[in-house]
Amino acid sequence: MKRKVCQTSEIDDQNKSIKLESVDRISELSDDIISSILSLLPIKEAEATSILSSRWRYMWAFSTRNLYFDAEECLRAFPALSRELRDQKSLRYVDWVDHVVEQYRGSGIEQFRVCFRLNRRFASSIDKWIQFALEKRTQVLVLELLLLIDESSRKDSYTFPQKLLDLNYSNGCIGFESLKVLELRNVDVTDEVVQHFLSKCPVLERLSICYATNLVNFKAAGPSIALKHLVIKNCFALKSIEVCDTSGLVSFTFDGFGDEISLSLCNLPLLVRIDVSIHFCEFPLISGSFGRLSLSRSLPQLETLGLAIHSSYLDFKRFNDVFPIPTLLPNLKHLELAVLETDAHGLRKLYSFLKASPHLQRLVLQCEFSFNEQPFDESLQQAGECKHHNLKVVQVVGYRARKIIATCVNYLIENVLSLEKIVIDPRRPGFHYTGMGKRIEEVEEERKARDHAMHQLKKQVPSTIECLCNYVDLE
Repeated sequence: MKRKVCQTSEIDDQNKSIKLESVDRISELSDDIISSILSLLPIKEAEATSILSSRWRYMWAFSTRNLYFDAEECLRAFPALSRELRDQKSLRYVDWVDHVVEQYRGSGIEQFRVCFRLNRRFASSIDKWIQFALEKRTQVLVLELLLLIDESSRKDSYTFPQKLLDLNYSNGCIGFESLKVLELRNVDVTDEVVQHFLSKCPVLERLSICYATNLVNFKAAGPSIALKHLVIKNCFALKSIEVCDTSGLVSFTFDGFGDEISLSLCNLPLLVRIDVSIHFCEFPLISGSFGRLSLSRSLPQLETLGLAIHSSYLDFKRFNDVFPIPTLLPNLKHLELAVLETDAHGLRKLYSFLKASPHLQRLVLQCEFSFNEQPFDESLQQAGECKHHNLKVVQVVGYRARKIIATCVNYLIENVLSLEKIVIDPRRPGFHYTGMGKRIEEVEEERKARDHAMHQLKKQVPSTIECLCNYVDLE
């Protein structure tokens, strides 16, 4: 009899446990907690919560504040697909974004990001997304419309519509008052569109424009412009950049072709970082005159400078005409210089920058070499003595066993009295942080370069200086 009571008691306990487990705890959560959870989820995962309970079905449409429409897995395989499959995936992506935009019921969003291979065929949908983002007072608007390699003409790129901006501004759209970050990639913009954003967005702090074929003259001038960070890359029609009197600008990045371009940076008291990479035509006498980067001869506030002038035709005088080396960089702490194999005056440039930067602490040499070693004239590599007392770390990225590198390293050893560490990294600058896309020949070339550095270059380095010959990313 006692055994029966015991069995009945166990069954009752099991039933109670089952009942407790079947209680819908999710539905008991408060709206505030649910909203907090949803706000932390990517948009796809937030949408998927609709199946959890009837209360959650539309909560994402009110709670999600960051709309990231990324499709990384699809993008990696995209180039290998047939045109038919590409079109299907593009249409599916556009339908997804359209669906979310139509269903969204929140009062505002913080970030709106589109990243996919889209062109002007989808202009009506992209226009609608921009309109939505402005109406929802987005703070960060990113349009990264990637193109395939075979779409080199870029004639089918999406064009940012001027009429959309004019209409919104005339109707008093308050979206312009909230926009802090605007990033456009493979989106054609005109000079007028850029001026509209600069003048009508009072809190726009970061502007990035890449692969815009209609941008000709960029100008940001006046204390009313709030820009802190400006990036302009590969805008092939660009002829001039002028940034003056914008008192808040902190960093400037330019990458493009410079045969005839004029870059002017002046009266920028907070500018602490400049990154410039200019590619010159291989036949400058045919293409026209060289461009010029106009800088103040003294940049007391500059802390980081990256400079790459890509041309085998620039002697030292013409280099200084294109990029006038400031006579004094008193606060410069970090310098990155491109070292070209065909640049016979590289050591003179290095000497000039060391002389102008007495408080430099870290130097990065970005090496760019061809597969086969080119002739090297050591007689042109003369440079004066420059005893430096603060440079501590030298990093050589893209190291190869070439005479120009050995010459530069020896010069630094002899002249930098405070040198503590030399880091040799054989990865080419383009592959500095990833191994994606490397050929077997590239991997083998890196291995040989690393072995040479370990067994030959180390012999030239005094024991008082640490020499690392591995993949090292310095902070």
